[in-house]
Amino acid sequence: MHQITDPQFIVPAVMLSKVLGLTKGLSEDLQAKDMELMCAVDEIEMVSSTLRNWRDDQNDVEFRRAFDMATDMYRKVEDNTQADLPLPRLAGRQRNRNNVPADNAAQYYKRGVWYPLLDSTLSEMNKRFSSQCKAVLQMTALIPAKCVNTAFAALADCLDTYGSFVEDGLLSCQAEYERWQRKWTSIPATDRPSTTAESLQVCDSSIYPNISVLLRIFATIPVTTATAERSFSALRLLKTYLRATMHEQRLNGLALMAIHKDIKLNYDDVVEQYALEHNRRLPFI
Repeated sequence: MHQITDPQFIVPAVMLSKVLGLTKGLSEDLQAKDMELMCAVDEIEMVSSTLRNWRDDQNDVEFRRAFDMATDMYRKVEDNTQADLPLPRLAGRQRNRNNVPADNAAQYYKRGVWYPLLDSTLSEMNKRFSSQCKAVLQMTALIPAKCVNTAFAALADCLDTYGSFVEDGLLSCQAEYERWQRKWTSIPATDRPSTTAESLQVCDSSIYPNISVLLRIFATIPVTTATAERSFSALRLLKTYLRATMHEQRLNGLALMAIHKDIKLNYDDVVEQYALEHNRRLPFI
């Protein structure tokens, strides 16, 4: 049985914690209820760009930092300040893993752990977000802060997907978009709305009906399904095998209390309401 002090566990753990430290903030932001798609896209691009920079760095700065950290941990475990991470044993017959060609431990872990970890993370992020956001991301061209420098052709894929909601065809939508651009060209950049909610507030649906419809679609598209998944997680904690006979009304009440923990309850009102509905006092004549 392998111990956690084994170098083959220390180095991957340190490198994984480094990648998780970068993606943790993004993961928490994507689960927020008030996360906007534009902000989410910016965070996703920032994390992806950082991971690509780590992967393409010729000097391997971030890998060296992680490897040095793992080396320090290994020296503390071995109680030897001069100990170096050993090169893992090569398998005689390559059944469960390949023998990574390397001359030393740093080269081995860079090729066998660091690069595959970054490639896997980037692949999963592209798989998770690219297909979902391809058409929707083009709607950022409707935001006044960006529409001034964006041509109508940038909305091509977006209109292919949501063209059925556009009135009077694409030519009418193009003319409306050009008027929308001219409106914000004369306004200073500091005064232009930069979020979907702000754009909806300043968009008159009677003057810009198509822009208003597309902005409403853009504002209502969820970034993740974290909010919906919270309800299933709460039900899994509440509806256990010991509570299998719980009635629907009680289950709904407990689920709402578990999901909306931010809502403060006035327990005095609850007790008073319960006393009025379940009055068990016997009348004595």
